[in-house]
Amino acid sequence: MANRQQRRDVTKSHMDKGAQALRRGDPKEAAVWFGKAVVSEPKNASAHHNLSCALADAGARDLAVVSSCRALELNPKHDNAIKMLASFLKTPDLVLKRLPGPKALLVAFAAPDTNHTTFGPLAAQIIRQTSALSPAFERMQTEGAEAAAEWLLGKTGVKTLAEPLLLALLTKTINQDLVLEELLTALRRTCLLKFSSSETTAPPLQRLMSALAVQGAINEYVFVTTTEEEEALDRLAQVIGAQLDTDGRIGNEALLFALYRPLQDLSGAQKLLEVNPKKLPEALRRVVDFTLRQEQEETALKAGLTRLRPIDAAGSAIVAEQYEENPYPRWLSMDVPPAGSWMKRLRETVGDLASGLADEPEDILVAGCGTGRHALYCALGYGPKAQVLAIDLSTASLGYALRKTRSINPKNLSFLQADILDLDLLERDFDIIESVGVLHHMADPMAGWRKLCKRLKPGGVMRIGLYRDLGRQDIMAGRAYVQAQELAGDADGIRRFRQAIMGADSTLAGENWCHSLLATPDFYSASEVRDLVFHVQERNYRLPEIAEAMKDLGLQFAGFDGPKPLTDAFRQKNPDPRSLNDLNVWWDFEQQYPELFRRMYEFWCVKPGD
Repeated sequence: MANRQQRRDVTKSHMDKGAQALRRGDPKEAAVWFGKAVVSEPKNASAHHNLSCALADAGARDLAVVSSCRALELNPKHDNAIKMLASFLKTPDLVLKRLPGPKALLVAFAAPDTNHTTFGPLAAQIIRQTSALSPAFERMQTEGAEAAAEWLLGKTGVKTLAEPLLLALLTKTINQDLVLEELLTALRRTCLLKFSSSETTAPPLQRLMSALAVQGAINEYVFVTTTEEEEALDRLAQVIGAQLDTDGRIGNEALLFALYRPLQDLSGAQKLLEVNPKKLPEALRRVVDFTLRQEQEETALKAGLTRLRPIDAAGSAIVAEQYEENPYPRWLSMDVPPAGSWMKRLRETVGDLASGLADEPEDILVAGCGTGRHALYCALGYGPKAQVLAIDLSTASLGYALRKTRSINPKNLSFLQADILDLDLLERDFDIIESVGVLHHMADPMAGWRKLCKRLKPGGVMRIGLYRDLGRQDIMAGRAYVQAQELAGDADGIRRFRQAIMGADSTLAGENWCHSLLATPDFYSASEVRDLVFHVQERNYRLPEIAEAMKDLGLQFAGFDGPKPLTDAFRQKNPDPRSLNDLNVWWDFEQQYPELFRRMYEFWCVKPGD
């Protein structure tokens, strides 16, 4: 007991000295002391967590990831460790010299109130390099994906398919790893073409097929398919249709089908919701719940939507049609902001220009809310006293939003189907209006912006997001390729585009814009690819255009909304505080340092008070 207490006392002393070093602004010294605390008590989760924070502040984010993961392994309920791990993994061009074990990632994927997308790339890297599946990837390098898939379906390999981290990755987020996608595509093809349904009943394979079917639903079946597979699927659909027609036992055929296409495409798919659950394989039952039951819920929720008026403006109708077919984005999880944190961020950015805004704004409009994640951020981030109205053109997107927000059920959030152009019919004005990634998809963006200005109270604040011309050259090249190849924005056109970018079109070899798109998270699901390079209507902006538009609208530029390295670099080059609100100075800065900006300008503007 004495030795244990002595170790605790030593650990506390080291921790105190580390905390003192952090307060002095010396993270390197702090890391030394926290490292000593870890040596003193290797199973002290707080010591590992503090070490990770100090390492990150010292610029060693690769080591910070490992320490943060160790803290989670020791204490799975360490919420701060999960949040810090997520922030470390968002570091641009992060390279890990040492991979953590899978346990911490499993904890992170199971955590609520966290955007699981952040953990996907690291999970895929662990799966490829250090999991029980790594022999398959080694075989893939030497013999090809088909040989690796056949090994996985053999006596030895099949046991590895129940790898928990792989199942978590496939069911919690969109896979963004091309190597893993290639193997999963080959595995799916082998199951369909070389195995009978009775040969796919091994429990590990069943669990993998169920997870892969969920992944298909999440990414909207974006993996490439061959003509042979499409023909096999058509035959399979007939077999399943006969099973449903005769109320027979549903076999693995439906699960195989769900790897490629929505169960909704089956004739009589509704019966899968009505059939005795005992007649469904457990693996298929999970897919039915994730797809058909969720669609059923969204249909019911859409029926209760309030509509301001029919969407009939020509430019609005074509955009609405796209999002009816592909609601965007199909998000699964999110980082839940602390109540009031968004108001704090607004005031830190806008400063005295927001002096006309109430301490607790009552009315907030999210114009173009899509599938609801941004609206939910606002409802939570601005606090419970803020009444948030979220509008969108698409009932499909709003149905998705209603289903996803029900689990959190914020009392201060409501949805309405409406066109920004019809906001004159809305007898309500707003303290804050957020419209990010919306106006540039309108036939006349200035007409839409004017409508928003009319609904903004004097002294109110608006956050706008507009596509940045200088930051979208790769996307514009992709759009030009789509047009040159006459690719349609349907499932087949999207798959063909992805296949070409991934190497099927030899004329694209070495094109930088292809490599750039492959590194874009939006490349890995159908709705996101469609929004990226197939959108029916969009335009890009430069800062002088935005400055002129705000002048015409009587708005005052009030600052860019992140990222922090951008504003820090700008302040270093332009120390005069007035420069922060001068778009001419920002334009000069952008031309010198274009790499510091994102693909979209996100900024605040203020409507002067009466």
